[in-house]
Amino acid sequence: MQKLTCDASIMKNITEVTQDYTNNQTAMNELATTDFKSDFLGGQNHIALFAAAAPKIDMSNAGPYDQGLNESFQTAFKDYFDGTVDMTTAKANFETSLKEKYPELTTVVWPA
Repeated sequence: MQKLTCDASIMKNITEVTQDYTNNQTAMNELATTDFKSDFLGGQNHIALFAAAAPKIDMSNAGPYDQGLNESFQTAFKDYFDGTVDMTTAKANFETSLKEKYPELTTVVWPA
């Protein structure tokens, strides 16, 4: 697992094949400074854009619930995006998931 996630050559290859921005700064900086491009994006080197932006990401407001809430939100709203439930049901499904995962969180405040 360490080799898969930390080896620069493996991560570079993953990016070259999938065009995903991987978690290896050395590999991403290498691709950012080459002629790497995305045909899908009209020849843009999106890795250069991401490599410039990534160091500026401020994680100081990230909290212990963020990952789980993101996962629960995506799961609950997949049915809505697929058209199998309405918005009210998707919200209720998210709230149920939240209460099961984090019972100490008691209220969901949806934007108006």
